[in-house]
Amino acid sequence: MEPRSAWGAKPPKSTDPLPLSKVERLFIHYVGAGRAPVGRDAEAGMLRSIQADHMGKGWKDIGYSFAVGQSGTVWECRGWGVVDGATRGQGGVSLSICWLGNKEVPSDAALRAIDGWVAEARNRLGRDVPVLGHRQNPKYPGETDCPGDEMQRIIDGGRWTVKQKEDSFMEPKVLLRDKDQRIWLCWGIFRKHVPTPTQVELLKFVGVQDRTNVDSTALIETLSRVP
Repeated sequence: MEPRSAWGAKPPKSTDPLPLSKVERLFIHYVGAGRAPVGRDAEAGMLRSIQADHMGKGWKDIGYSFAVGQSGTVWECRGWGVVDGATRGQGGVSLSICWLGNKEVPSDAALRAIDGWVAEARNRLGRDVPVLGHRQNPKYPGETDCPGDEMQRIIDGGRWTVKQKEDSFMEPKVLLRDKDQRIWLCWGIFRKHVPTPTQVELLKFVGVQDRTNVDSTALIETLSRVP
């Protein structure tokens, strides 16, 4: 990842701190005009032009948190801890990355760079926030074509969608009350033991035992005695 100084960024007029605990989603944008610059020097030049345009409109700085070029270079713009200015109504709850392209197909290098950025963002946030195209802004859906049909197709295809692990025992599946009126939190034990409709009706969302006390083998045996 290249710092602001690498593309010749001007100092921002001001900055607003963004606690990462507030971030709920990541947005992908595109430039949406001209053609994608070829090479790092051209990408740096485009970023300077974008910053001049944004600040000329009265913005505090270039709008995006980060940018990525066809070269596969990720460029720091506002950065991690600063309120984003590119996604209307989402500045205090999101981070963004702008793909420096238009209607072209994003390069493999650019997509791998976004992979890395998304992974880094989720690592910093400590949670798996969703990745959306700018046009999916929940406050203003469909107000823009950004990030272009090619990039949106990749987003919709699930490249950055968090996939739940089928065998994970950390995701609660169901809460069940057993014959002794205890509430149990069950994980993946039903992969081999499918509950009957009667057992499913025992589901009660009224409390739960500490998961360290759950004996899944005993629970399966208990459930097997229920019709």
